[in-house]
Amino acid sequence: ASTSAGGSTATSGGGGASITLVDTNSGANFQQWFNQTFIPEAQKDLGMKINYVVSSGPETLQRMKAMTAGKGDFDVVFMKDNDLVNWVKSNIALENLKSHLDAIPNLSKTPLEDEKVVLGTDVNYEGALFWRSQAATIVDTAKIPNPPTSWADLYARRAEFKGHIAMVRPDAKSGGGRTYMYAFFHAFGVPFDTVSDLTALQATPQWKDAAAKFQDFSSYMTDPLPAEPPDMFKLFTDGTAWISDYAQDYTIWATTQGLVPPTMKAYPMAEGEARSADGHLVIPSNIPDAQKPLAYKLINYMLSDQIQLQLLTQMYQYPGTDAYTRAPASAFTKIPTFEEGRKPLFAITNNAAYTWFQQHGMELVKQ
Repeated sequence: ASTSAGGSTATSGGGGASITLVDTNSGANFQQWFNQTFIPEAQKDLGMKINYVVSSGPETLQRMKAMTAGKGDFDVVFMKDNDLVNWVKSNIALENLKSHLDAIPNLSKTPLEDEKVVLGTDVNYEGALFWRSQAATIVDTAKIPNPPTSWADLYARRAEFKGHIAMVRPDAKSGGGRTYMYAFFHAFGVPFDTVSDLTALQATPQWKDAAAKFQDFSSYMTDPLPAEPPDMFKLFTDGTAWISDYAQDYTIWATTQGLVPPTMKAYPMAEGEARSADGHLVIPSNIPDAQKPLAYKLINYMLSDQIQLQLLTQMYQYPGTDAYTRAPASAFTKIPTFEEGRKPLFAITNNAAYTWFQQHGMELVKQ
């Protein structure tokens, strides 16, 4: 969708205030939540019209580069962490949100270091952390009541699950399959963080061992591999797929939509799961001054316990703030507690290897 919607002009009287929120991060699950739940609730609570526009990171970046002072036509952007880093490195003018704590007091519910440094880059408090995202092992507990607790355990028990291990193709539009492969190789000791050169990495004994193990492991997967996540969900529904590794929030949300069995559960493997794209809220500095108080008000509302706990209880996504400490115990029946779920995460640091899995991962799939 194009970010062509306007309407971000503060008005008074019968028209009320209006603001535009551009979303370059959400998948279908969260786009539905924004449209059907968040926007109606926020408009009622805040007394302002919210234009919700779905766009892409690159398109929105180009529009940002063309913005002139006081002429910005969208007020708040919800974006992936890597996009925020790219924007900061591109010297895109964004508001320092920490300097507006008086207007955004809920910002203080997030550890300051999580607002200061993102993916190893100093972003100068120019983003507010809205949610924390990650991959997880997903399993149909009706099929596997005692699921493996580690990648090594899954590999050792592969014959037990022959034909029922699902993985999205690594060359799919979805990154689920290549993230799966990266996590598998990571679990078997591939030094992604210390050997950045791909040729040197692939020459290491750890890579060779992991590649041989994965090739063997892949022969126990569903045949063929699902082309995209909806195809994988169908395999879980018809009983073909029993276990995989994929986005925790999307999978468990899918149980509420009848897209996968209600007996699905998500948890992290002992050796670690991949940290996915955390979501940040930013305010372009070049929007009209009259819009900035509305933008602060919207972000403060999005960081309130009211909304942050909805992320957890309705969408199975960990909040950006410390709201999880005030969540009901029932929030953690299908997903791990915040501490359990976040502790074993690792970052995908070797982009060359990740891209190789995308372009050549299928060469290691033996079916």
